Amino acid sequence: MKNIHHVHLWKMNDSDIHFEAHIDVDDVPVSHTAEIRGAIERCLHDTYDVNHTTLQFECDSCRTKDLV
Repeated sequence: MKNIHHVHLWKMNDSDIHFEAHIDVDDVPVSHTAEIRGAIERCLHDTYDVNHTTLQFECDSCRTKDLV
């Protein structure tokens, strides 16, 4: 995992916390993103009681690219 950006965190009520982010990865097969997502979700739930996550995986998609 290279970085996490475009992060949004909000509390819907006293027991409903939502987290949304873009996860930038290097050369990771799509099949491995489920393992990464699971680790992130467990960490957010166990540490911060986040019970809903939306994660978008990217690979160099936010890098500025030259137009031909």
